[in-house]
Amino acid sequence: MVLPAQFELGLELTNIVHPLTQALSKLGSLALADAIKRSGSDVITEVKIASLLGRNRIEPSMATRFKEIVAVSDQSPLTRYLNIVIESGSGPTVQEAMKNTALMSMVIQLSALAFAQEAESLANATVNAVENILRDAGGALEG
Repeated sequence: MVLPAQFELGLELTNIVHPLTQALSKLGSLALADAIKRSGSDVITEVKIASLLGRNRIEPSMATRFKEIVAVSDQSPLTRYLNIVIESGSGPTVQEAMKNTALMSMVIQLSALAFAQEAESLANATVNAVENILRDAGGALEG
């Protein structure tokens, strides 16, 4: 049975729109997405990493102690004539993680991995994990 082109286009758009709406709901708001972008990070990458690592439970006492440590943040005005500040401390993702348990799970795990692993080996392992997930999902979808 051949499906009409309009149905196929609608199905493809659903495949694009659904993940984007899920990503925005995970991030919470467009303001947060904008803050992440301004901080130099990539919103889509952060959502993908959160979907990989944000499913694990974190020991409550560990999460509480982690929040106490990273909650310290400071803003210093560059000059009183311009609305430019220098920020030190946690960025928008970590600030949002204080309220979002999935993001807190991701932040704690990435912090631990970054502490224990070299950046290149951690990046390679992440790419391999994503490739395996995509390959497994493709096999499940085709079969």
